[in-house]
Amino acid sequence: MEQHGKSGSYEAFVELFNEGGVRDLAGSLLMQAVMQTSIDELSRQLTFGLAEVDPNLVAFRKVLQRWLPQSVTAAQQEAMGKGLSTIVSSIGGASPDQTAMKEFVTSLRESVEGISDHRKFCIEIMQAFEKLTSRRFVYFGNADHENEWQISQFGDRAIATLIDGSPGMATTITLQHASGTWRISSLFNELIIEAQPATTSPSSTAPTQTNLKTVTRRYSVGSFVTESFFTGKGSAELKEVYDKYESEIDQSLQDLAKTVTASCTQPPKFVQVVGSTRSLLIGHNEAGHAEIAEFMRDIAINNDRIRLRGAFIEITQDEAKSLGVDLAQHVLSVEESKKLNEFAIGDVAKRRRSENKAKPGNSYIDFVAMDESIYSGTRTPIKHVGAPIPLSIAARISPATRQIQIRLDLLSGDENEQYFASRFQTLTDGQSVLFEIYDGSYWLVTADIVHDRVAEIAETDIASPNTDLLKSPAMEMRQRLQGE
Repeated sequence: MEQHGKSGSYEAFVELFNEGGVRDLAGSLLMQAVMQTSIDELSRQLTFGLAEVDPNLVAFRKVLQRWLPQSVTAAQQEAMGKGLSTIVSSIGGASPDQTAMKEFVTSLRESVEGISDHRKFCIEIMQAFEKLTSRRFVYFGNADHENEWQISQFGDRAIATLIDGSPGMATTITLQHASGTWRISSLFNELIIEAQPATTSPSSTAPTQTNLKTVTRRYSVGSFVTESFFTGKGSAELKEVYDKYESEIDQSLQDLAKTVTASCTQPPKFVQVVGSTRSLLIGHNEAGHAEIAEFMRDIAINNDRIRLRGAFIEITQDEAKSLGVDLAQHVLSVEESKKLNEFAIGDVAKRRRSENKAKPGNSYIDFVAMDESIYSGTRTPIKHVGAPIPLSIAARISPATRQIQIRLDLLSGDENEQYFASRFQTLTDGQSVLFEIYDGSYWLVTADIVHDRVAEIAETDIASPNTDLLKSPAMEMRQRLQGE
């Protein structure tokens, strides 16, 4: 999938899908194509038709028109119009109209069924996307870095979840094993369609509608499984030691998954470990999730995330003294944090950054300011400018104290021996710290707790298994658009 998706032919990529999977792929590509042409039309309306016509877009529309069924009913046109409107509105932050979304997806599915050759359509529309954007069309993940997949096998089927590290951003697909080969059978997690069987007891009556639903929820458990990763004292650690932390954390996640399963009166439909976000994806009915939620409360686990705001600062001792700031690592006062943030965007910092950038080659060092939220116990890279210095930051909410533990890692050494120079600091909600990266260069970071509920991925009704699933393609499309 990685090989053909990024560098192989589109024909080879489409061969990864069985007939059911390629129908899903055609539907997803159709949705993206309709969105692309609709956004272009909206842009032309906003410029009163004065914008230049892109010949590549004209060619793109011709490919789409050639494949779409010619007989589109008025009801289908209306459903598509309302669906596109609510998708565009939801990108701006508005709550999507679920009825409009369902009708929109239903209309798209009807259009997909009218396509005579799903495989050929997928190949041609991906080729058209490439011509339009002047870059290879990559369906899964990011073309510029290695994607991470979490895979769980269930007999002749498997769930594969692609995770890009951003909260809530994941693509979950189902694979089917047949004739000695794995193929993508669905762009959704088909296992959530299968509802948990109802159990009976002497006093029970007919099962309620709630107990006939399997709901998939994400539980962030990083606070519980990453304690050892944040207990260092600032000394350098060999990369082997650093990698050992990951092995220990993965084992802790596996053990916790087993414990959660054992805590339920009836076992979950599935429990999937997602290492990169330190979380568990669990499929269960509402009664089962109530038991899981109680178990999580007992061990002080919640779904809160951590917002990290960071800035790179080059500052001398004299400049710090003039600001009344001590550069030794400590929890900064509100006044110290304010002065350092102002210095980071002030004239002195801008001039110094400009002078460094003028140096030959990539010898100058700078890092992109950050403002992002991460799951407790996870780490994120700090993007560099100029010299490629591997710098990352991790954060964890302590279940016992609700304090935020920060870890900053700088990778050093050579091919024979690599080690991490680490910095540690414990903060309370809203506090800041100044980490020294090297002589005269610092990373200023402020940490805030973001209160978040347990993320609900999908809900399925055994009586009508596809009804609630209809919103999934639209939500996935919204995520894809936000990512781009």
